[in-house]
Amino acid sequence: MKAVTIIILVCFVLAFSGIGLFFAVNGVDSTNPDPISIEIAEGDGIDEIAKKLKDAGLIKSETAFKAYMVMYGLNGQVYPGTYEFSQVDVAKISKLITEKAQDKEASVTFIEGWTNDEYGTALEEAGLMSQADFLAAADITDSREIIPDTTYKFLEGKPKKYGLQGFLFPDTYRFFTDATAPEVVEKMLDTFDSKITDQDLKKAADMDMTMWEVVTLASIVEKEVRNKAERKEAAGIFLERLAIDKPLQSDATVNYITGKDTTMPTADDLAEESLYNTYQNAGLPPSPICNPSLSSIQAVLDPTETDNLYFLTKPDGTAVFSQTYEEHLENKYKYYPETKP
Repeated sequence: MKAVTIIILVCFVLAFSGIGLFFAVNGVDSTNPDPISIEIAEGDGIDEIAKKLKDAGLIKSETAFKAYMVMYGLNGQVYPGTYEFSQVDVAKISKLITEKAQDKEASVTFIEGWTNDEYGTALEEAGLMSQADFLAAADITDSREIIPDTTYKFLEGKPKKYGLQGFLFPDTYRFFTDATAPEVVEKMLDTFDSKITDQDLKKAADMDMTMWEVVTLASIVEKEVRNKAERKEAAGIFLERLAIDKPLQSDATVNYITGKDTTMPTADDLAEESLYNTYQNAGLPPSPICNPSLSSIQAVLDPTETDNLYFLTKPDGTAVFSQTYEEHLENKYKYYPETKP
């Protein structure tokens, strides 16, 4: 009998608590016939917003408002701006300040391995900005020109004459529809910064490489090896080739010159004169050839030690590895018989 009494009391408490929350959350200044205006600034968190609403007499309890926003998953969904409220309850308040955010945002997905040109096309197709405007911001040689208050450690060692391709992290982003190109670039660089740890920077230093060099090699790995499980071995091969001053002979860098997407460039393609032609030049190309995934960056920072010096991307996208050039040729003729003389 005692247990039943306790349960009934708990139910009453919960019921009255719910009623209290309802009135606390829904109360407005019903004596004021004029609209009440508040401004939500960029960066205002739930605490600042709740205080502004309370100070304006739109809610009775900051705590209850915050609980409501969290309960309905609205926290963090508020769009900054100036709002006018006239005899509205918290449900209408929360709907207004969050629906505007949905109307004013667009989602854009940037695929791993895309170039800045492809990023710009995606932004233009989403109606956010022109490709040219994006490229003007993405191709700046010093990020401080558009983000004056931030210095990124991972950009130390970047040659001054090259832009930011390689460091604009591929991901799905939500941007305000009035976002500027510099704001988009800043968000991408901030995301890259959040992915690369101090330990990663130390690994690069221990390898006697700058992050610029790591990302440049990672961009080649990204385009060469589609299978993530094989990237570490491909990275190991490329690093060994760099160590012995043997050309990387990457088809991906040749494709970057020609604009093609092929696993078997032609003889004319391989003869193209360019610093990005790693058949003609030893060492890394001058700059990243795409914006690589974290997987490819980690593959370069933690490569597989291997005796192989060659690999071939098969038509199905997987790789086959070999120690000698003779083995490599056998694989080439096996998977691409049309190339056999």
